[in-house]
Amino acid sequence: MSRSIVLCRALVLATSVPTLAFAQRTSLSVRAENALDAARVDETVAVPWATVRAALPDAAAGKVRVVDADGAEHLSQVVDNDGNGTMDELIFVADFRPKERKTFTVTAAAPTMKATPRTFVYHDDPRDDVAWESDRIAFRIYGEGLKKTSSAMSSSGIDV
Repeated sequence: MSRSIVLCRALVLATSVPTLAFAQRTSLSVRAENALDAARVDETVAVPWATVRAALPDAAAGKVRVVDADGAEHLSQVVDNDGNGTMDELIFVADFRPKERKTFTVTAAAPTMKATPRTFVYHDDPRDDVAWESDRIAFRIYGEGLKKTSSAMSSSGIDV
């Protein structure tokens, strides 16, 4: 099955490593490809959660781990896209060189990788401003409280 993700294509392969006792899968292989002539940094790859659960019945939102062919773990999470209480996808982040294909192994194991925050949010109480930024962009909403500190301000506004 193929699935388009942004400008990256992920193929979920039916390859797995069976255990001897029950012939139950212990891992799921996922192949993802950057079809572009440009590098893709921090590309999100999505795998249908139903596919993961069918291959790995022991997988759960806090018990799923993604590792690349070199053994490096990738930041991942299970998401409920429509808010209905049912998980929809396993997403993870990877870098791709132009035209690069990668294979990832998904297992029903707790991740060991800790997320490093890449966003910052600040609320300035007297001005009622909210600012947030990531490693790529920053926003600020000027609140109504700013009118009290500046005679030039007559309303709130947004900066990007």
